[in-house]
Amino acid sequence: MSAETTHPFSNLDDYVAIPRVGGLALSPDGSRLVVGVQTLDATKTRYVTALWEVDPTGERPARRVTRSAKGESGAAFTRRGDLLFVSARPDAEPDGSGDEPPAALWLQPADGGDARIVATRPGGVGGVRVARDAGSVVLASATLPASTDAEGDAKGRAARKDAKVSAVLHEEYPVRYWDHDLGPDRPRLLVADVPDDLAWSEGRLELRDLTGHVGRALHDDASWDITPDGTTVVASWMLPEAHGSQRSTVVAIDVATGERRDLGGTPELELDSPRVSPDGSQVAVVVHLRSTPDSPPDSWLAVAGVTGGELRHLTRGWDRWPGSPRWTPDGSGIVVVADDGGRAPLFLVDVASGDVTRLTADDGAYSDPEVSPDGRWVYALRSAVDAPAAPVRVALGAGAVEPEPLRGPVEAPALPGRLEEVTATAEDSTPLRAWIALPSSASGESPAPLLLWIHGGPLGSWNAWSWRWNPWLAVARGYAVLLPDPALSTGYGLDF
Repeated sequence: MSAETTHPFSNLDDYVAIPRVGGLALSPDGSRLVVGVQTLDATKTRYVTALWEVDPTGERPARRVTRSAKGESGAAFTRRGDLLFVSARPDAEPDGSGDEPPAALWLQPADGGDARIVATRPGGVGGVRVARDAGSVVLASATLPASTDAEGDAKGRAARKDAKVSAVLHEEYPVRYWDHDLGPDRPRLLVADVPDDLAWSEGRLELRDLTGHVGRALHDDASWDITPDGTTVVASWMLPEAHGSQRSTVVAIDVATGERRDLGGTPELELDSPRVSPDGSQVAVVVHLRSTPDSPPDSWLAVAGVTGGELRHLTRGWDRWPGSPRWTPDGSGIVVVADDGGRAPLFLVDVASGDVTRLTADDGAYSDPEVSPDGRWVYALRSAVDAPAAPVRVALGAGAVEPEPLRGPVEAPALPGRLEEVTATAEDSTPLRAWIALPSSASGESPAPLLLWIHGGPLGSWNAWSWRWNPWLAVARGYAVLLPDPALSTGYGLDF
């Protein structure tokens, strides 16, 4: 950058080198908060994620807790407070095969010491969730369809490699997810007991296959949770329909027997994003009313009984679409995120009445909420069109408040301009609003050329920071960038 430039948006090399914060995990006692930070590796050809610890009180500076060339992600905590994470970094004792190691589950003791592998599978692992009271874990691993155990999976992969086979036989839809092909392996859910002395022992977890091969049912965007006593796993589950279609539901899986029960999905109502209540008796789910040629989709929050009962709809009368449900410790409320008028605030849903209270009063877009065990705070990542994601905390029980920034691992980059909000009126008198990013030099006397930034979807909203569709790159070149939310945008109600 030149001496006159104080921001990284004039040069693409500088832009892609900006560290990126994503993912947030809170320890069971609320004393440790961990986020992931992506930075370029030494070759500047890919991003590597490291885990940083952020002080939940906002007093101490953030500190880096993992470091490797392969990176770490998927942070979770054992009930004892040890840090679990997923990494493909090699073990201290390589297996001698010369192959790149798969992503394994690592444990870093809460009281210090080196991290070590505690679980591995030939297809890697990910999506770790911990039972709060029992301490057991559920995670996913991609496994070849014919494999019945890890040894068989390893042999199958070796046979494909030795025979130089890369073909995949697809027998059902889908065959691809966004930027990568699916198969030949598919995710399975595995469970394991976690002894409290795992941090200072040399043992590894004994992973047990909970689901076996279920094809498309478990997919790359699936989510799951486990009851505090470790007896039941709830998971989003894809079901096949006629003519290549499919729909999502949520199932409860008995950990002892593997038996599955649908929690209330129907051909008209899809379910996803399951989250178990603190007492283990209920599951919060997001319900999606499927669209038809004559009606738009809709979404709301509901709760289902883990052992049975009717699906109870909480926010069907609320004209916003909730996501990322997180229970309060006493089970009386559920924190959600929902697009709303060019923002994505945090809201609290009362489980008894379905009443909704807004928790944040600013222009932020929130993600990864976690509620403190004492019920005083919601920790989350906050971004906005003019601010990358950063950790904050929000007071619970105080109405709509401003977030308190925490001392995160990354400083926000200086911007080449400013953000303003503008409104207009459509031909049918419907109000339309937009953000406009303006160069610092733009004024009434010095207008800037205008770019129209159109969001995709079309069910979406310009409300959060985007690394892919970042308007500040154009602003740095002297353009004003208009980011409107036209009809079909989310956060303005179903009629819109």
